[in-house]
This record gives sequence, structure tokens and C-alpha cells, in this order.
Amino acid sequence: MIWRGATRAARGAPLALLALCCVSVSIPAMAASNPASAGDCAAIRDALRLAYEADDWPTTERRAREELERCPDPDAVPVNRAATYRKLLLALVVQDRHAEALKTAEACIATYYRSPTCHMFRGLELTELHRTDEGRAELIAAINVSREILAEKPMPHPNPEYAAWLGEAKSEADDVLNHLRGVVKPAE
Repeated sequence: MIWRGATRAARGAPLALLALCCVSVSIPAMAASNPASAGDCAAIRDALRLAYEADDWPTTERRAREELERCPDPDAVPVNRAATYRKLLLALVVQDRHAEALKTAEACIATYYRSPTCHMFRGLELTELHRTDEGRAELIAAINVSREILAEKPMPHPNPEYAAWLGEAKSEADDVLNHLRGVVKPAE
């Protein structure tokens, strides 16, 4: 199985390569009709972080879903929401809920197309579900998105948090390339 041993391997990566999953219902990109206050969102994110660090996957899944559903999307820092998806994807994968992880990875790609981790999860889940040709194509997409991000030059941007986001995105892209080295060879 592709995911065995991935839990500890993902630890320490700036943007863990493996993330948690969501239910079969897609998670809305915007907060639900019952939005949480800023203080509540901070508490939800803190509880998510603690559950994730403790390898408490059911709680990680629950808290990640809660953040995605109730907390406003921090448009200024899109990597924050992508990180929540990654944690959710990892929780689902560790719990052997691969069909849900695939749907979650697809929701992540729909929201954050330039997240190589979302593409990587979708590719690995397709492979896990014996859809190897589709899986390979998605893994190549993860490599290509990673290469595009790594080639991007920092530019002046009206949002000062863009530079931080780009640095985090480059770190994620590098992690994805390192993880997929030897797993799939794209055509040069």
C-alpha cells in the first residue's frame, strides 16, 4: 500500500505532503451559513493543530472539516486553507478512507489548483483505487505544478503576505518533487 509509513514521513515538512480527507459531500470554498467568529476560528485552528500533532486522526478530520466549513477563507493567505485540506487528506488516508480522500483531493484542486499536494494526493488515491493511468497523469500534473512554482520569480505585490505565501508554496513544491522522485518519471 502506497501510504504505509507516510504519517511520520510527512512530519516536519513545512506543508505536509499528506493531508486529511473530507466527507463525500464537497466542502464549500466559503464559510457556511453558520460562520465562526475570529476567536472561534483561532480555537478551531489550534485544536486542529494539536490533534494533527498527536496523530488523532478522527479529531483532525472533524476539526479540519469544521475549519473549512465555518471559518472564512483567508484570501490573503491561500496556503492556510490548502494546509487544512492537506491535514484532512492525511486523516482520511490514515483511516483507509480512500474514496473520500479522492473526493477531498478533487475539492482541494477545484479551490487551489496550484497546490501540488492536492494533485499528488489525487494521483496517489487514483493509484490506490487501481486507476493507474489517471493516477500517473495526476502525479505528473503535481510535478509540473511544482516545477512552475519553483520557477516563479518573486515580484512586487500589493499584498505583503504574497512573498510569505510564495515561499511556503515553493517549499511545498520542493517537498512534492522530493516525495515523488522515483515514484513517477514524467516525460522530459
